[in-house]
Amino acid sequence: MALVETHGLLVLAGMPIGDVEDASPALLRAIGTADVVAAEDTRRFAAFLGRAHATSSARVISYFEGNEASRTPELVELLGQGLTVVLVTDAGMPSVSDPGYRLVAAAIIAGIRVTAVPGPSAVLTALALSGLATDRFCFEGFLPRKGGPRRAALTELAAERRTMVFFEAPHRLAEMLADATTTLGADRPAAVCRELTKTYEEVRRGGLAELASWAADGVLGEITVVVAGAPAGVLPLAEAERQLRTLPGVLDVRIVPSETGAVSEVHVVTTMEVTPKATVRNVETMLKASLKMSVDHRKISVATSNEKPRAQIEAERNVAAQVISAPTPVAPPAPEPLKNPRLYFEDVEIQRSMAKGVTVRVTLRKGDQSFTGECEGPESARSRAELAAKSAVLAIAKVERNAAAFVVEGCKLIEAFDREFMFVGISVRMGRETALLTGSCEIKDSPETASVLAVLDATNRWVSRI
Repeated sequence: MALVETHGLLVLAGMPIGDVEDASPALLRAIGTADVVAAEDTRRFAAFLGRAHATSSARVISYFEGNEASRTPELVELLGQGLTVVLVTDAGMPSVSDPGYRLVAAAIIAGIRVTAVPGPSAVLTALALSGLATDRFCFEGFLPRKGGPRRAALTELAAERRTMVFFEAPHRLAEMLADATTTLGADRPAAVCRELTKTYEEVRRGGLAELASWAADGVLGEITVVVAGAPAGVLPLAEAERQLRTLPGVLDVRIVPSETGAVSEVHVVTTMEVTPKATVRNVETMLKASLKMSVDHRKISVATSNEKPRAQIEAERNVAAQVISAPTPVAPPAPEPLKNPRLYFEDVEIQRSMAKGVTVRVTLRKGDQSFTGECEGPESARSRAELAAKSAVLAIAKVERNAAAFVVEGCKLIEAFDREFMFVGISVRMGRETALLTGSCEIKDSPETASVLAVLDATNRWVSRI
C-alpha cells in the first residue's frame, strides 16, 4: 500500500520580466502540474498563459500585497492537505520586492517543503548590463516615496562600498536621481535600465547628475537603477559635508583637507538659534561616530547667519494666512540683522505619563541664564510639536522682567512641503501694537525641535524688546 503524503509542496516560480519567450520549460511544467496557483494578478497570469501557449487546470487564486496577510493561512492549510501550490508574481522571483515572504516563512514553520523554479531577474540583469562592479552588490528595493525620507535613506548609503541596485517607479525616477546626486555625488557612476528584455529595452549610463538631467523630461516603463559604491578609502569630503548639513541648525559646511587627505579644518554656518558650542559638539560627534573622521574641536569654526532659502521665505508668506487668525494683524517693521542673537535653543525634553499624557519642557538660553517653559497635552506627534512651540513661547515670556509687555494671543503650527518644513504663526501684542509673526525651520532633527526653532526664528527676527 502506497504511503499518503501529508504535506504538499510550495514552489516559487520565477516569471519572465518582459519577454514571454524567457519562460523556461520547468516553469511551464510547474504551472501545468500545480494544484493551486497563487498569482499576484490573476488577469495578468491568464494573459501570460495565452502568450506562452500554456495550459493549467490548477485553481488560480489571488495573492497580492493587500491580502497577503489574510490569504497566507489559507494557502498553508492547502499545503498541509498535500497540495502543490505554485506562487507567481507579475514578473521576476516571488518575495523579492513582491509578495511571497510571509508564505515562505509560514510554510517553513509548518514543516512544508519549499523549492523554486529559477527565472529571469531584473536585479541581476541590470547589474550585468550596468558595466559597474559585480563582485559585491546589495539590493535596496524601492526607496521611500517622499523626498525627506528618501534623502535620509540615501544619506545612510553614502558610504556603502558595494554596488547598489534599486527599483523605482518611472514618475519618481527624476526626483530619485536628483536626490541621489545631492547625497551620493554628481559624478557617482550609475546606470538606468528600462524595459529590460522588452522591445524598447534601454540602458542609460553616466554620472548621477547627467542621468538626473536626462530623466527630467520624463521616462516610461519598468525601471531598475544601478549605482556604483563609494570609492575605497576615506569618505569623499563632499559627501561628508552633505551629511553634516543634516545636523540641527546647520546651513552650510566646508571641510578643508590636509595634504594627507584627512580633515584639517571645518567651517560651519548655522542659524542664530543654535549655540556655537552645541554645533561644535554635534559636528565633532558625527565626524567621529558616523563618518569615521577625526578633527580637533579647536579646528571647528562656527559662524551664524540669519539668512534662509528664498523658497522658505516665500513659503512663510504663502501659509501665513493658514497658520493663524490674528485680530487686525499689523505688518511688523523690517527687522534689523541681529549680530548678537538674543535667544538660543538649549534643550527639549518629553515626559510621558498615564495621567497627564505628555509633558514637553523647553529650555532656552540668553547669555549665562536658562529659561524653561512647560506644557501638557495629549500624546501624538502633532500635539508634541504644538506643545513644544507653546512651551518655547512661555520660556520667552520669562526672559526679562519687562516681558509682561509681550503678550502671546495665539500660537499655531502648520507642516508643509512634504513634511520637510515646520511653520509657526504667533499672534503677539506689545502695548497697542498687534502683529502676526511667522517663522519656519527645516525638520532635520525632530518636529519638536523644529517647532521651537521656528518660534525663535519668528521672535528673534522681530522682537528686540524682550
